[in-house]
Amino acid sequence: MTYDEYWDGEFGTKRAARKAYEIRMKNEQMMVDRQNWYMGQYIMSALNATPLLVAGLNVKPSTNLPKYIEKPILETAEDKKKEEDQKTKEENQQKMAMAMFQAMASQFNKRFRKKEQEAKAESAEK
Repeated sequence: MTYDEYWDGEFGTKRAARKAYEIRMKNEQMMVDRQNWYMGQYIMSALNATPLLVAGLNVKPSTNLPKYIEKPILETAEDKKKEEDQKTKEENQQKMAMAMFQAMASQFNKRFRKKEQEAKAESAEK
């Protein structure tokens, strides 16, 4: 964003530029994280192929060593956030459905009581 766009431009352009910057930074962080994860995968595969490491740690080759993470850290965190958001959305939908059902039941009960009162009034008049 240029100097003139910042000071003389519309407010929405500033907000859009800031949002674009945040998205760009997030994408760069994800790319670096993914590259680091791949590097870790390469290192772990190299270390697993090294018998000296296993012998140096006095660990039997058949022993299950801790496994390396399956996804980059930021992707894992993002997946968890998406799952939590989905769960929250479903809970909110259930609450909304329950509230709508209760409102419908309340309306039905009001109509039913009104009809009962009208029937009692008619029978009292006869």
